[in-house]
Amino acid sequence: LIDSDIVYAASLSAYGSMPATQWPSKGTKVELNVLWLTEEQLNIMHLTEALGVAYDFVKLKSGSVKIKNFNFEKQIYGYVAISGVFPFDDCQPKRLSAINAENIRLQSFSEYEALLYIKKNLGFQDKELSEWIKMVVNDKSYRLLLHKTMRSNSVKPQNPSWEIVNTTSKGELVL
Repeated sequence: LIDSDIVYAASLSAYGSMPATQWPSKGTKVELNVLWLTEEQLNIMHLTEALGVAYDFVKLKSGSVKIKNFNFEKQIYGYVAISGVFPFDDCQPKRLSAINAENIRLQSFSEYEALLYIKKNLGFQDKELSEWIKMVVNDKSYRLLLHKTMRSNSVKPQNPSWEIVNTTSKGELVL
């Protein structure tokens, strides 16, 4: 992935993690995997990514992805968080430290560090992280309220290297 990085989205997943999303970052190159999906698998992916609620399906601009040792000329797609990214103390996104990249321009955080920061930022300093994550996982209303709060403070990219694809899925979204 060229001229982008992978950062923490302004949301929490149904299983208690802080989701990731793409973010413009001039000069950064991120090493990711590609999934080759059938139409049926793509529909399942749309459901698990909560298409239209948590993520938009996007078409990546030509030249923003290069596949190692493989000349692929067709369109490449991905998912981008609708909520935007969480603006940590410096109003900048934090990249996932577990993702390999070159020419990194953003500060890296482990997911543990990001979750601790979010827990504290949302006013739950008195709870252990594992206890707070159980609340997030077991109480959907609570999780969606936190998501709404995080989204209200989120940052959206300017001039991203993707465009949203209007599409639908068949089935029940995983929220």
